[in-house]
Amino acid sequence: MLETAKLDLSINYTLISGPSLDPSKLVDLPENVQILKFIKDTYPYLKSSDAVIAPGGHSTIMEALSFGIPILSFPDKGHSEQENNAEVVQEEGYGKILSYSTPPEVVLECIRKVIEDKKYRNKTDRLRRLARELDGPRAVRELLEKEFRGKTFK
Repeated sequence: MLETAKLDLSINYTLISGPSLDPSKLVDLPENVQILKFIKDTYPYLKSSDAVIAPGGHSTIMEALSFGIPILSFPDKGHSEQENNAEVVQEEGYGKILSYSTPPEVVLECIRKVIEDKKYRNKTDRLRRLARELDGPRAVRELLEKEFRGKTFK
């Protein structure tokens, strides 16, 4: 991603490191890249993104799609959950599958495509609207209240 970022300084990247990576050890970062130490709450970063670039775990994919954000998925080879999620993302037109060996120029082309091509935004916006309509947190709360109304716990 760092090599890709160097190709077009007009695109800003906020990269969130894994728990075992110390971002301060990375040097010669392009000016359009900010690297954050591992954080537990990625919500504000996902919600404000134009695209999400991630391996493709279920939580990240679902959160991005519920916010209407297209995805570039780099599934870990042999990780069936990530590979399956990435396949669905691409098949349904919510983003693209890439591999860790994808050249930076191709990654940049794909970033531009999912950001600029209205078909990706239209597809993911539909999911954002659906997520709002379904209002999962409210529905779960109501189910729990109904199930446990009048019960006490020790």
